[in-house]
Amino acid sequence: MVARQDRARPERAEVETLAASSTTGRLVRVLEALAAAPDGLGIRDTSRRTGLDKSALSRLLTQLEALEMVAKDEAQGRYQVGPRLFALSSALVARDSLSRAARPSLESLVRRFDETCYLATRHPDTFTFTTKVECNRPFRYVIELGSTAHLHAGAAGRAILSGMPEDEAREVLRTTELEQLTDRTVTDVERLLELVTQDRTRGWSFSHGERIEGATALAAPFFDAEGVCRGSVVFTRPAMRHTDDDLPVVAAAVTEAAAELSQRLGWSLAGEDPGAAEMNPEVLDIGGQR
Repeated sequence: MVARQDRARPERAEVETLAASSTTGRLVRVLEALAAAPDGLGIRDTSRRTGLDKSALSRLLTQLEALEMVAKDEAQGRYQVGPRLFALSSALVARDSLSRAARPSLESLVRRFDETCYLATRHPDTFTFTTKVECNRPFRYVIELGSTAHLHAGAAGRAILSGMPEDEAREVLRTTELEQLTDRTVTDVERLLELVTQDRTRGWSFSHGERIEGATALAAPFFDAEGVCRGSVVFTRPAMRHTDDDLPVVAAAVTEAAAELSQRLGWSLAGEDPGAAEMNPEVLDIGGQR
């Protein structure tokens, strides 16, 4: 008997290329382009954004319109997201709350580093710890869910500030009572803005004892479909277990988790990477008060 030789599995890049050039891939590109354009798109703009030939694009749009996935404004000749796609989106949003969307990313971080991780959800000038996944270590950094804090103290809040436009961050700090929580808390507005600018450049924030004595945290902002910072993904550990040696690895993992969450919230539809900048592992000035 001659053994059957299994066909080699195609490389991921090959699969992605084939998928992108398939009818399904073209449909997805069209829907993503329309979802990212609140005022709709004409044939020419849609062709430019998707790279599809106008005649082929016209056929796809006709099919999508028949399925109510897109709708055409006859007066302006522009296509928009249709009622059926809106219904699907609403069903997904109802099923996938922010905490549920964040949990897989938090669980992945905890499995990798065995340190407790949190989701910090932004309010106008404060944030609340809304979700956590605990580590298995007996000694851990514990924050009560539902705890609300101002944005100036600690990595969780400062990451949110770094996700805001500079003018908005300045206004929040200018109108907030900058309470001195520990002897490491930064309360000078200009110094905080310097740290926020540094954090915005590298994509993550680090703090050591700024909110709670003996605790460290590293956080990265996440964004919704409009590009608005909704909060931060927060990695925590007691200062006794902290080391600067693995900071680039932890920072890369946390910023990746925040990017994944941003994508789940729709930010990838805008065709941009979430965050103000790609995480730069070479930037190791961790700032704040050591």
